[in-house]
Amino acid sequence: MADPSSAEHAAVPAFPQLHFEYWPTQIFYLLVALVVLYFILTRNALPKVQATLEERRDTISGDLDKAAEFNLAAEEAEEAYKAALQNARAEAQKIADKTKADVRAKLDVAIAEADKRIAEQTAESQKRLEALMQEAAAKAQEVAFSTASALSQRFSPTPITDAEIQTAVSRRLSSSFGG
Repeated sequence: MADPSSAEHAAVPAFPQLHFEYWPTQIFYLLVALVVLYFILTRNALPKVQATLEERRDTISGDLDKAAEFNLAAEEAEEAYKAALQNARAEAQKIADKTKADVRAKLDVAIAEADKRIAEQTAESQKRLEALMQEAAAKAQEVAFSTASALSQRFSPTPITDAEIQTAVSRRLSSSFGG
């Protein structure tokens, strides 16, 4: 006995979408589905996507504008920094030059004072030295006179006067002491 469902199965092709007799209805429903899908997409989904894309484009453009502004501000800040640094270096050089000049002036004053004190001490030492030389010359003349007088009395056959001894001692000592 034949199964009635198997008879129906034999009459229906295995892949109905591949038989030409079903194509016109399939094409019709395909076009209907595409039109419905088109209207759904153009009315609902595409405007949202387009709004999102425009928002992203505006955000990116705004961010790029802000980045350009920040870049410009950074360049201006860098220029200001360089100018301030250059001014600071120039001011530091001026301060260093002024300090060197001040130190040099103080040093010159100190050297002048030291030279003055050295000159005063040298003059005072020169005076003391001259006084000592005169005193030494006087004592040397006195010792030489007493020695020459004692020697002349003891060893000279003829008496020599004190004036002659004084003249001879003075002549001899003047060449030694520069007097």
